[in-house]
Amino acid sequence: WYQRRVREAVVSTQSTGVRYFNLDITQISDWLAQWKSDVGEQRDLFRLLHEAFTALGNGEKAIKALVHLLKLYGENEGVEAKADAHICVISHIAQPNIFIMDHLLDLHPIKALDGQLIHELLQIFVSGDLNDYLEFYSANTDFVEHLSVSHEQNK
Repeated sequence: WYQRRVREAVVSTQSTGVRYFNLDITQISDWLAQWKSDVGEQRDLFRLLHEAFTALGNGEKAIKALVHLLKLYGENEGVEAKADAHICVISHIAQPNIFIMDHLLDLHPIKALDGQLIHELLQIFVSGDLNDYLEFYSANTDFVEHLSVSHEQNK
């Protein structure tokens, strides 16, 4: 129990300690195994890491935590997996220095978004061009604006 509380305190968005936290997925996974953390606890930790790094403005570490979180889901995980996948896609699109996103398409939660607008938008960022994006934006302006990503940066 105490290990879980310590983990949560270290990575909470109110803690400045996470700013100095080295996001070494292998090391974190080793700790979680030593602590006998179940998959739900592991997901909670990586979700907390994402939130904390996002709050601190460290998008790169936030995205690494999110991608690892998505890897913890199996093929048929449901609503929570889709919600995390949705956040992951938006986080990738919102980062101006990320240009390669095709690795996301292999993740089960991302596959579960197939047929939704967010998945279509990801496909455009993976294999489309500017015209594809502009057509999507024109047809789905409200959707893109609701995502809180910069249309101007996406062009």
